[in-house]
Amino acid sequence: DVIAIAHAARDWAIAHPASWALLYGSPVPGYHAPAERTVGPGTRVVSALFDAIAAGIATGDIMLTRSLARQPMSSDFERLRQEFGFPGDDPVVAKCFVIFAGVVGAISLEVFGQYGTDTLSDPEAVFDTQVRLLVGMLTQR
Repeated sequence: DVIAIAHAARDWAIAHPASWALLYGSPVPGYHAPAERTVGPGTRVVSALFDAIAAGIATGDIMLTRSLARQPMSSDFERLRQEFGFPGDDPVVAKCFVIFAGVVGAISLEVFGQYGTDTLSDPEAVFDTQVRLLVGMLTQR
């Protein structure tokens, strides 16, 4: 599920901060990583999230409205649906972007020390709360 995937990504990032930085940190100026070596690792988390959210759609936990986003966003979302075989409508794809940004952002803030050393006594509990709030958004219309 989305919560387990988010925690697995966080655990990996904490264990491999340099690798996390290569995937989600600031790009190195002038360097263009070869797509054949970076696309798989770079889309692993988002692909797993799409799969988990698709399972929620299949069980009826996540409702589709068939609403369309404005263009060109709706066309972009359609390309993503095709690429990932994702059944979500435009509002669900938009929510997936919020979840992905929230998960990557929360992990990055922790891994890169942006919370500071004395702000959170249990950063994992804060992360879990953040992810649960994001997941709750999936079932809202």
